[in-house]
Amino acid sequence: GGIMKKVLWVVSHELPIVSTVTNSKNAVVTGGWITALSNHIANNKKYELAICCPSQRPVQEKHNYNGVTFYTISYEILKAVNSIHEVINDYKPDILHVWGAEVDFSLPAIQAFSNPDRTVIHIQGLACKCYLHYNANLPWYVIYGTSIGEIIRRNNIYNNKRKMLKRSESEYQAMRLAGNFFGRTEFDKAVCREISPNSNYYHCGEIMRDPFYQIHWDYKKCDKQR
Repeated sequence: GGIMKKVLWVVSHELPIVSTVTNSKNAVVTGGWITALSNHIANNKKYELAICCPSQRPVQEKHNYNGVTFYTISYEILKAVNSIHEVINDYKPDILHVWGAEVDFSLPAIQAFSNPDRTVIHIQGLACKCYLHYNANLPWYVIYGTSIGEIIRRNNIYNNKRKMLKRSESEYQAMRLAGNFFGRTEFDKAVCREISPNSNYYHCGEIMRDPFYQIHWDYKKCDKQR
């Protein structure tokens, strides 16, 4: 019994289930582990789950599917910031669960929720540390060299490192404002302790997509190399 706690996930990319719910023309195949976890939580009577994520559709929408509420927002960060405020005001979550501190939507969501004790960041990548080693002793002509495609997209190594610096600055602010972290490695834990020393850190293994649990490896049935 008891009152169900309302959990809001903020995810940085469109989930496969969202492309299905919104009848998107382009199928999405990334983030399957997040969908798998949402299916399990949807069956847990202690929690009510909502997921906020960007969508290929340009308008903000709200959908309900298999016991989960989905909020879709724009990929454009300025539009998304306003939408995130509206989502939090509409759903009124008890817990904010942000998938990755380094992504554009994380800091605005944490600031809008403004409750560190009930905010958890799920560590996915630590841009503030990756940035320091981005060039990895590469020669200058590799760092500054560009192909035609990289000139158009402005995504050679030099420009990508500058983008990661911006991400790391936003990530640092987000981590300073969160009171709780989920991580997998000692490295995750050490960085969380460094940036947010008074926070709580929880080791959290990842769930895999359903096919990994449905098929069992059997040596006798394997194709043997000769």
